[in-house]
Amino acid sequence: MFAQITDEILAQASHISVTFLQGIFEGLKAYRTEDGHINLFRPEENAQRMKIGADRFCMPSPSVDQFVNAVKQTALANKRWVLISSYLSPKFKVFVFSM
Repeated sequence: MFAQITDEILAQASHISVTFLQGIFEGLKAYRTEDGHINLFRPEENAQRMKIGADRFCMPSPSVDQFVNAVKQTALANKRWVLISSYLSPKFKVFVFSM
């Protein structure tokens, strides 16, 4: 007899799979300037650090362009939360997982 797959079983299975993953992340701030433009704080440097971390774990990583473009798109999609104050602005985190 087969068990019915429920959300609880799926949650437990995902928890087990996450337990055996390795991962890295880089976080960076987005902030709005006085004239309303959205800036990212040193995204190229964050991308380079992610690449270095991925290389240490023998993991593939996004290119600098892929990283920066992904963070730009995420910041623009969430622009209503990006404030002038860098203290209150969101911090975006880019994750890479591997098994």
